Amino acid sequence: MKTKAKRIRARVGDVFVVPISADERVYGQMVDQAGPQFLAVLFGSTSGSVDDGVRSGTQLAGIVFDAKWRNGEWPIIANLPPVKLKAPWFVLGHEGLANLRLANFDGSITRQAAPSEASKHRHRHISYPMALQWAAEAVHGRREWNEDLDFFRDLAIELDGDPAT
Repeated sequence: MKTKAKRIRARVGDVFVVPISADERVYGQMVDQAGPQFLAVLFGSTSGSVDDGVRSGTQLAGIVFDAKWRNGEWPIIANLPPVKLKAPWFVLGHEGLANLRLANFDGSITRQAAPSEASKHRHRHISYPMALQWAAEAVHGRREWNEDLDFFRDLAIELDGDPAT
């Protein structure tokens, strides 16, 4: 009788490793969760300890499901308090229908928004985890960057609260 592999359960605070080449990797962390979706950040450094990676700053961010952790492709190596980030707001609705709203990550808070305020935020995108890995590979010169990866960089900038980065 075959035994079923144990399913890895991802949790907020988990620090994980994302391979970007045969010999390089970046660290990431799950900083929030809404149902089966995780708000994950990837740090900039490709060398050093977990602490070095965290200190290198948030470089990319995305909303992803747990497939890469569950199957062990992004190994979870620690659980630490989530890095401090600015809470993201996402646009719901459409200006032309006069129903613009802003919602926090887990949807527990929504409020009406003027078009001028909504224009400072993005619609919520849930991404395939591999796309976040492709963005990390591109940032570190392992593949071509393309505009479809911009969301990961832009969300990280919003979370850091530093539009100059």
